[in-house]
Amino acid sequence: MKVTSFQLLLIVVHVLRRKSCVLNNNCLCWKDVHSKLHVNCSSRNIRSIPTFPTETYYLDFSLNPLGIIKNRSFGNLQYLQELNLYFCGIKVLEPDAFIGLTKLRKLNLRTNQLTFNFEAFPKGVFKPLKLLTYMNIINTNVDSSELNFASFSQYVMSDLLSLKTLIIDLFHDNSGAFIIGKGFLSLKRLRVVQSGLCYMDFNNRTLENVPYLESFDLSSCTLASYEVGALSGRKFKYLNFDAVYMMKNELYWDMVTDLGTAKIDILVLTATFHIYSFLPASFFVTLSPSGLTEIYLNENSVIEAGTGSTGADILPSTLNHLDFSGNQIREIRYFMQNLSYLNLERNNLGIYLKSNRYSASDVNNLTEVNLSFNKLYYLMFTVFYGHAKLEILNLSNNFLMDVTFNVSNLNTLKVLDMSNNRIQSFGRKTMDSLDKCFDKSDMQIDISENALQCSCDTLPFLKWIIHKRKYFRRMKKMICKFSNGTELTLASFRNTILLLEKGCSSYTALLIGISLSIITTVIVVAVGLVYRYRWRLRYIYYMTRSKYKRYNKVVNEQSYKYDAFISYSDNERTFIIKDCIPILEGKTGIKLCIHQRDFVPGEEITHNITNSIHESRKTICIITRSFIESYYCLFEFNMARMESIYSRGGQNILFLVFYEQLRPQDLPLVMLELVQQNSYIEYPNDEQGNIVFWEKLKDVLS
Repeated sequence: MKVTSFQLLLIVVHVLRRKSCVLNNNCLCWKDVHSKLHVNCSSRNIRSIPTFPTETYYLDFSLNPLGIIKNRSFGNLQYLQELNLYFCGIKVLEPDAFIGLTKLRKLNLRTNQLTFNFEAFPKGVFKPLKLLTYMNIINTNVDSSELNFASFSQYVMSDLLSLKTLIIDLFHDNSGAFIIGKGFLSLKRLRVVQSGLCYMDFNNRTLENVPYLESFDLSSCTLASYEVGALSGRKFKYLNFDAVYMMKNELYWDMVTDLGTAKIDILVLTATFHIYSFLPASFFVTLSPSGLTEIYLNENSVIEAGTGSTGADILPSTLNHLDFSGNQIREIRYFMQNLSYLNLERNNLGIYLKSNRYSASDVNNLTEVNLSFNKLYYLMFTVFYGHAKLEILNLSNNFLMDVTFNVSNLNTLKVLDMSNNRIQSFGRKTMDSLDKCFDKSDMQIDISENALQCSCDTLPFLKWIIHKRKYFRRMKKMICKFSNGTELTLASFRNTILLLEKGCSSYTALLIGISLSIITTVIVVAVGLVYRYRWRLRYIYYMTRSKYKRYNKVVNEQSYKYDAFISYSDNERTFIIKDCIPILEGKTGIKLCIHQRDFVPGEEITHNITNSIHESRKTICIITRSFIESYYCLFEFNMARMESIYSRGGQNILFLVFYEQLRPQDLPLVMLELVQQNSYIEYPNDEQGNIVFWEKLKDVLS
């Protein structure tokens, strides 16, 4: 808990004002604000308990070599409520050791040499402690062969009728009796049991004598065996299996199975599953009947936890707090509709969250998410999709350089912690997105302990920070670094911003001037070169045109499947079928490729076209207005042109037949160029002219 400066001042004033005193045995004493007398005799090397003022409320007698608590040692302390006898080497409590402590509520007997038998704990020794609610008796002498847990529980512990909290070593004695014996049935107010030293069998008899128990802490306990059903039907507000060690690996899953048979609010499994690198798929399904509200799975060795692809990856509907911190998780994805707190701190999610989300739910109730120390360098844009109630997002201590995720939907976000990353500046888009968040929810952002850059390029970013400074946390920890290595805190560099702004203005003007000079020089040089070599360029142009000016018969020894590919629109189908095919194929033996007849069924039309042209010695285009308006006709025309240029060594294989009268302006430019090269013929559509037409066409294809 953090103490404010004002609270610290009050404490100092109180200490100065309180009435302190020193007793004859060098014990310190003082009264608190409620006039309760505190006596501290810790570490005074006192070997017997002296007489203390009757009004003593709190007595600390720890770390003194007492060895024994004699009868009526506290006989006059009827107002004492707290007694600390930690590490006093106590071996024996005499029968009337606690006579007079009728109002005692807390007793600490931790780390002494007491043995759980009648010699150390006489019958009825705790009977005077009628109001005792808390007792700590861990780290006792449990190695003795004289242990008698049955008698200890029945004749010693059974007198503590007001006891609510007990911290005790959990063992079996030589006869096999467990320390929580039948005498504990009298402790009907006992709600909390916490283990100290612990080595035990866990079975359905372990807790049978504490039916009202609500909190059970087995931290660092070694379980020799575990019987499924030991927790069946029990109700716990708090159950702690932190660092529990099982003698056999299969006992861990027995424990998980058994946990699902009890009703549990808070479950702690910290540093417990060292054997599980991949959390079993049915883990949360098994625990779901317990009604969990909080679970702590931190400090384990889990690498993968859920994939979000099966029904087994659904968190219990009652769960609102999940702690997976301190694992080695590289992949996690759960349906988490009702979860409000998620802690994934200190894992390895950097690669996974670059392209994946940890929540498989479209909508969730998360209010706080901790992703610090995860080696994050880029976050998927929609990684926080559906986080309509998110208030605190911790992304500190990663490798992030910018806000790559969408923040526009985080309307309730109050704190965004991106401290200690690799942020140098934010772009305009990021600043605009954050401005919207500031307006919606008064969000506070922390980018302290990043190496922010002070330069002309980042000047808008730095000015934005100063303008929006009320939304930034820990401004005194925000450092701006210049190119020469100089560093300044953003809390005190307003004047530096002004100087930087002036320098950047001069630099910008210089940069614009140089750029304009370079562009002007390039234009002048280019124009000069064109003017200087204008006649050479004209010569190259006319020589290229003259090469294709007249039609030359193709001489090529390559074998082709077809003599000619006929390209035409569907409107000229009758001309092709009734005239072209009978005249050219029937009388001369010329083989034509007709798309309606020769294209391969099932093949893409573009593949059919290109293959047919490549396998034909010539391409004849029947030019009409519908041909020019047809996409595939023009595609065939242009593919034939490309075939001429790149596959036939520049030889012209394309021949145009004008079946209709068309104006030059109606023709595409590239087609007009072919017309100028005389690579065409007009269809006369009269009897005498047709004879000449077909002879010329046969000559082209021969």
